[in-house]
Amino acid sequence: MFLMKKHPVISFKNQRKCSGFSLVEVIFAIAIFSLLMTVLTGAYLYGQEATVLSGNRSRANFYAKEGMEAVRNIRDNDFENLEDGIYGLTVSDNEWQLVGSQDSWGIFTRTIEIYSIEENKKGVQVSVSWDQNMQREGLVFLEGHFTNWREEKEEEEIFESCLDYCISIGYTGGICRQNSNKCENNDETHEEDGDSFCPGTGGQNVCCCN
Repeated sequence: MFLMKKHPVISFKNQRKCSGFSLVEVIFAIAIFSLLMTVLTGAYLYGQEATVLSGNRSRANFYAKEGMEAVRNIRDNDFENLEDGIYGLTVSDNEWQLVGSQDSWGIFTRTIEIYSIEENKKGVQVSVSWDQNMQREGLVFLEGHFTNWREEKEEEEIFESCLDYCISIGYTGGICRQNSNKCENNDETHEEDGDSFCPGTGGQNVCCCN
């Protein structure tokens, strides 16, 4: 009987490979991280700049509105003070005055331009500028109109009766009648612009005569 030799059983076991990052993976990870940090930093800086810009714009708006109110006060003192030109503002004896060509407050520069629209009406432009950063300038602009209200009030004629109104426009007499037909019946002329000087609210009409 032959004895068979047992051959040793050779088993092949999976060998583990050493795990790790390749140079390409490391470089890629660094690039992604750098990009992410750049985006986050940019967003933070942009947010900071937007906050500063919003605050500066609010202060500039206040500065511009103050300029417009100052011009109003100057007009109220004397409309003749509003001469055409470009000015700044100052306070003297607790009153606003137009001086120079501009005035400043911190980083803000204010300019006021006055120009004529008609005899008793002026246009006013108030601009406030400031340097937001090296490449950007902020600007706030307001515009308004101012009339010579004292002159207009003096020119406004106030009549105590329809007779006064008729005389003021060249007639020798005048009376209020119930309607315009009665003006014609009495050889009078109805002047509707004077109806408001008739007493009461019954819709009477002014009848003027010579």
